[in-house]
Amino acid sequence: MRKPPEVDDQEFRRAVADVQPIAPTRRRALRRAPPPAPIPLQTRRDERAALAETLNGPVSLEDALESGEELVFLREGLSRQILRRLRRGHWVVQDDLDLHGMNRAQAAISVHMPAEAATDRQIRLARLACRGRRDRLVAALRQHAPQVRVTGIAAGLHALAELPPGADEEEVTARAAARGLAVDGLASYRAAAAGRGPALVVGYGRPAAHAYTAALARLCAVLAPPGR
Repeated sequence: MRKPPEVDDQEFRRAVADVQPIAPTRRRALRRAPPPAPIPLQTRRDERAALAETLNGPVSLEDALESGEELVFLREGLSRQILRRLRRGHWVVQDDLDLHGMNRAQAAISVHMPAEAATDRQIRLARLACRGRRDRLVAALRQHAPQVRVTGIAAGLHALAELPPGADEEEVTARAAARGLAVDGLASYRAAAAGRGPALVVGYGRPAAHAYTAALARLCAVLAPPGR
């Protein structure tokens, strides 16, 4: 490869002697616009996704802990507390039902029949519980207040306790109220012309199960004859 010929410094000066420099006023500095601020596109996508999941995702921590494969249905107007109690075992599961392979009509019939059967069972259990409470009321009054006679049909939530002749219903109900019992005299339920003796209307379905024994003891103390 051939080397370029060497140029003498004096010769170069003679070659550029007529060159005029550009006037300073015509010079322009090349200024570049500042780069735009970086836009975190992925961060914004993540934030939008998190917001959408918050709005459309599980409404409670318990729902979030579900596996995601369970279908949950709650009729409109019912509280979500029902679902929480079902998950916690607040109510006893009495039966299960598989609706696979059924059409809408078959599924409706299959759901309706167990619901009716469960309702019937609950009614029968309630009847037995109320009958047991009435029997305990009758036995307690027979033992501690034999002068009081419980009449009426063995059903419902109230019993009629007939007082001895001449007893004052208002005075008895006042003594019962002083012991924390709410009983009514029969006079407030009947016509003035009725010729029935004094009696009390005793409701035995209201007290809680753990408080029923104490309520019976207070009632017997009110109705017990003097000196007993």
